Amino acid sequence: MPETVDDGVSVMNSPQIFQKLGKRAARTIFGLIGGIGAWILIEPFVTDTAQSISELFTESAPQSSLAMWALGCALIGISIVGLEELVWGNKKRAIHGAIIAGLVGFFGGGMSQIIGSLIWFKVFGPIVLSFGGNELMQYCWLIIARSFTWALMGGIIGLSLGIVRKSLKGSINSAIGGVLGGLTGGVLFDTIAPFFGMLLSFGLIEAGWASRSIGLMLIGALIGLFSTIAEQLLSPATLKVISSGRMEGREFVLDKPILTMGRDERCDISLYYDDEILMRHALLQWCGDGYVITPQGNAKIFANNLPVVSKKLEDGDVITVGKTRLLFRKRRMTSVSATSSGRMCEVCGTINRAGAKYCRNCGSSLTKL
Repeated sequence: MPETVDDGVSVMNSPQIFQKLGKRAARTIFGLIGGIGAWILIEPFVTDTAQSISELFTESAPQSSLAMWALGCALIGISIVGLEELVWGNKKRAIHGAIIAGLVGFFGGGMSQIIGSLIWFKVFGPIVLSFGGNELMQYCWLIIARSFTWALMGGIIGLSLGIVRKSLKGSINSAIGGVLGGLTGGVLFDTIAPFFGMLLSFGLIEAGWASRSIGLMLIGALIGLFSTIAEQLLSPATLKVISSGRMEGREFVLDKPILTMGRDERCDISLYYDDEILMRHALLQWCGDGYVITPQGNAKIFANNLPVVSKKLEDGDVITVGKTRLLFRKRRMTSVSATSSGRMCEVCGTINRAGAKYCRNCGSSLTKL
């Protein structure tokens, strides 16, 4: 059902299913969709040839196209980032994030394919060939090699998720999750995927297409799932929208020393749908062992229904800005590696480097935080 906001514009509510399932399940589905897209893109250029495991590790064996591998990585990253924003309605952020994720995925994916191919043939190849006719050992090493190369791809896709948010810590955390997702996907690709591929093809035709489709869907879904789990578990805190409305269920990971909150789509916590929120409404700063929230300008902030000028947030606090309520959850004691010595422009709210004298966005003079 469409929802009408105060400015009279009719927009679509976030799908109820994603509000109920949460971020982990949503990103898993988005990654799976990206995996389907990658398979549709790559499959027409793949030719099935009957090969033994030994032949797969000889340098004369057919190799994945560099461009196809890069585009596959880009599609999964675009799907996870872009669809997450589209579900909660911000098309501009979806396009911006998808472009960044796509570029990182494309160039990083191409680089991971080059590195992966070198290691596949130069490192794992001699090991596999050394076992001669021992197919069981060769099969085990095939799984290890596949998991390693797919872990590289998963790490690149995970890295792009943090880069989109301009978070160093977030990039590292999501890359760790992406690596775990890739490793798991690599194992399943050579174990479960062939079995289901045979079922889909009814055992009558070559099952490679079905195995690849299932394998790519699995790796997309697992990268989406594990990167989200890593972000959530390794970040100091999160803010989750709990008020009814189009962004209900949206969770923001807090893993930067300075975060902006407001209606401006460039804010780290962008609550663009609520016209009672200022363009730059609040600032969250890491202060050694937790986040402190401070209103900007004449903005009003309520914590647990009480007005605040500045408050150190505690686990379970409910923050109200405009018509929006957010639940603050503090994780285990985790420090934010960067310092909070950056400079924020008082005119547009852009965070600049510590030594900057003028805002990189609007050119205004800066004052040190």
